[in-house]
Amino acid sequence: MTDVITGLESKLVSQLKSFLPSPFFVDGFPDDPRDFDMSGYRAVCLVHYSGSRYGKPSGQVQQSRELRFSLALYLYALHGGEEDDRLGSYAAIELVRRAVQNIKLPGCKPFYLISDQLVGQQAGRWDWQVDIACEALAIAADHNIPRPKFPINQTRQEA
Repeated sequence: MTDVITGLESKLVSQLKSFLPSPFFVDGFPDDPRDFDMSGYRAVCLVHYSGSRYGKPSGQVQQSRELRFSLALYLYALHGGEEDDRLGSYAAIELVRRAVQNIKLPGCKPFYLISDQLVGQQAGRWDWQVDIACEALAIAADHNIPRPKFPINQTRQEA
């Protein structure tokens, strides 16, 4: 069974792959970012879970959960690519925004935007982060399961 976080991340990646133009490389963030080689890519969008915030419990079993995801964009143009304006940072941010804003995935309410920001610029590469979130219910496990009476596998011995 896939956990909620992995399932939502995977579906976000699929949504972005179908929405962004083909020059974009889209995937989940690698386990070790140092192993990711950006050479050969003109535009990259990597998705990762960035944490949750929980609401106060309603009753004993459930509470709301805001799941946050970050979309890391790595682009080599600020205003537009040489042959494709969609590869510029500003256009790419808008494409990503439209791809994820208000999408409804199974198990949660529609995604909404939190922020986008420039997080770095080096050697002609512009690094951006778009933060999004959705709400879902966090359901507690049943902790009131009756415990077996011991010994469960022995018969009573007469004295």
